Amino acid sequence: MQNFFSKLSTAFGASDFVYPPSVQGDLFNYLKPEQQETLKPILRIIKRQYQTMLCVALLDYLEGNGIQPIGSPMLDKLQNRIIEVCKLRPLK
Repeated sequence: MQNFFSKLSTAFGASDFVYPPSVQGDLFNYLKPEQQETLKPILRIIKRQYQTMLCVALLDYLEGNGIQPIGSPMLDKLQNRIIEVCKLRPLK
């Protein structure tokens, strides 16, 4: 997919494709490459609306606000599992 965007941007004269700002991108800025690779397949299978909710909750956790309930039992469990598997720790 990255190769596709590279060819597309070259065809239109752009040298580097930049993804638009997103909560997912903000979260990935905090993560190490191995944590990003663990999280990518999980986010791919979740609808965008739920991705955003999950990423906001994970950002809150990383920013030192503790584990915030998302309001969906499945997303709450997924959040806890991601924290465990990715070995996330608050940055503050």
